[in-house]
Amino acid sequence: MDEQLVAFKGRCGFVQYMPNKLVKFGIKIIMVVDVKYPYVYNFEIYYGMQPEGPYRVSNKMNNPGTKTIRRHYLQEVGLELARPYIEHRISMQNIPRSIKMKGRQLLGLLEQPPQPNLPIRGGVGRCYSCSRARDRSTRKQCSKCMKRICSDHQMSMLKFMEAQVVTLPRNHLQLLQVPPHPRNPVSLWCKRLYNKYLRKKKLWNINDSRAQKYHYLIGEMIAIDKEPLSIVDHHEGFKRLLNNSLPQYTIPGRIYFTETIIPDMYERVVRKLKNELEMAEAIAFTSDLWTSSVNNAAFLSFTGHWISENFKLNHAVLNMAHFPESHTSENIKIELLQCVTKWNISVTKIQAIVHDNGANMVKGVKETLFPSERCFIHTLQLVLNNALSKSSPITEILTCARRIVTHFNHSGYTKLESIQSELGLPKHKLIQDIQTRWNSTYYLLERLLEQKSNFGVYFRIKEREF
Repeated sequence: MDEQLVAFKGRCGFVQYMPNKLVKFGIKIIMVVDVKYPYVYNFEIYYGMQPEGPYRVSNKMNNPGTKTIRRHYLQEVGLELARPYIEHRISMQNIPRSIKMKGRQLLGLLEQPPQPNLPIRGGVGRCYSCSRARDRSTRKQCSKCMKRICSDHQMSMLKFMEAQVVTLPRNHLQLLQVPPHPRNPVSLWCKRLYNKYLRKKKLWNINDSRAQKYHYLIGEMIAIDKEPLSIVDHHEGFKRLLNNSLPQYTIPGRIYFTETIIPDMYERVVRKLKNELEMAEAIAFTSDLWTSSVNNAAFLSFTGHWISENFKLNHAVLNMAHFPESHTSENIKIELLQCVTKWNISVTKIQAIVHDNGANMVKGVKETLFPSERCFIHTLQLVLNNALSKSSPITEILTCARRIVTHFNHSGYTKLESIQSELGLPKHKLIQDIQTRWNSTYYLLERLLEQKSNFGVYFRIKEREF
């Protein structure tokens, strides 16, 4: 015999009160603990004050539909209390095998053997849950069995639905709707499970119009924000965000985006751009041949510029193609002609193709017979580089300035910040110039003049250290 005292608040759902305790203090589950019978107690429900005498039962209660504690919940409580003793009994060596098997079945360690579905005459069979005949082509259980399970075994059915999605008729689902009650935690738990099941049941198909909307929104995010395609597979934070905000939506994998969404988005953008280019009266282009510093791969860009009907300047990159061939004028000419043909651009609309001063690019554009213009900024850069290189004093000053910036960018920046704070100067970083941007050289010299006093203090400190 085992006794378990369980504290509770509110009305007691068991028959027995503690006779020597105050009203509504605790409940006492009295059960016989054995392998074959893990719990034995009364299922009758008692509500109200403690009756006269220690163990008298009163079945008087109001609105039993919302206040009755489910029988399955009581069974689970009893089984959990008896679990340690059952585990101890089945681990003993002198216990018969049949009793051990029964104990394992009670603890869920051994699956229940499936009931045979004996065939009968015609196109019907036996129900898995009872012996009634059922139609094999429609369902595994008969409708009466499913109705019985939904109404009398709600806890078990809801747990099964939580583990896997099942399809039930609408009238059966209504039987699982347990009205919530603040004093009945079991009904609230059933309600949560029921809502969770409904959410799982209503998962959108991958081809559903509502799911397609979010497919394309994710594709636009990848394209606009330059996100990697692996975001849909390996970025757990992004997946959690969508799973909590849209539980009905399932994120497709990377292959679905690369083979379906991204190509379709590309075709849509191409059709839209072709319509806009067809309506434009005049189009100018810029083109450049450059090599990536990451993988040393060459690319040829081709960008269109035009004015819309509402007098708005538009531009779009029409081509960014890998250019593995030799950078000859003939290959450049072929690639440019292919770009114009691909976008169905009339030759009469081309006003100019702006390019740099490279000899191969100049000759390649000239051979296409399109109007050609050299880039003014690139031409100005060549003029300034030529002028600065012919002046030895200026070249020496620029070389010394670049060395100073390189030193502080590598090792002395922390010390320079502390000196800036002591002298009250702006905490600006030094700027290194770029050979292809003449104004960057101007910004380099301007920043050095601003921080001139810092350098004197810094180098005096370094002299003392040495």
